[in-house]
Amino acid sequence: MSKVYKSIVAAIQNGRLKEPFTSSDFGQACPQWEEGTHSAFLWKHRLGNHGGYHEYFKKVSPGKFKLITMKETTINEHLQEKLKDPYFKELHELEE
Repeated sequence: MSKVYKSIVAAIQNGRLKEPFTSSDFGQACPQWEEGTHSAFLWKHRLGNHGGYHEYFKKVSPGKFKLITMKETTINEHLQEKLKDPYFKELHELEE
């Protein structure tokens, strides 16, 4: 698990960061990370990202994110999000 992710979880747990949050909120709550990390980390690790990165966050409105919890994320929800990616959808259809 990423050190950046752990710092976000800690910031939420101790009240420095409230959900949903923006990259700017993340930057204020976790100033130890570079500005580029604040800008990219949430998008890079969102549910349904195209890079195959660990999915830590769910985009809940434009530019706002929440942590993914196991209660919120079901296999079907995850699959539906992935099927929005044309490349993944094509692979999935080939397997059926």
